[in-house]
Amino acid sequence: MKFLIAVLFAWVTAPVMAACNLSIEQYVSIEIESRQHTVDGMAQRLILLQQQANVDLMYEADSETAQKVNAAFARYDCSPAEHARFGVVHEGDITVYLLSHPEKQAKLEQIKTRFNQYTQSIRAIQPETVPAEENAS
Repeated sequence: MKFLIAVLFAWVTAPVMAACNLSIEQYVSIEIESRQHTVDGMAQRLILLQQQANVDLMYEADSETAQKVNAAFARYDCSPAEHARFGVVHEGDITVYLLSHPEKQAKLEQIKTRFNQYTQSIRAIQPETVPAEENAS
């Protein structure tokens, strides 16, 4: 019975898995590129907030950022959900890869630091982006 369930699962999920056939190196490349586009978009959003730009300009900038992020995934015929699933399934292999490629690990850490900095700066200007329980303190 377990074998039948495993075969059925493989058959049902094969089209999804085949659509996102990544190597660990490709996974990390997409991770870096998509996060970099996101952080660049946050930098642009911060500038627009500081300039008190109208909502239409912010929407346009956010749309351009989303297009860049989606293009990064599309180059590998992979959706963000498939990429995330790959990351969960191959978490150990990704960790090993990053340990043997410290420059890529450093790049991800740098992007994470910038993400956190931009998040704080944006929240300082636009506090409604902070959940209510954080505003209460």
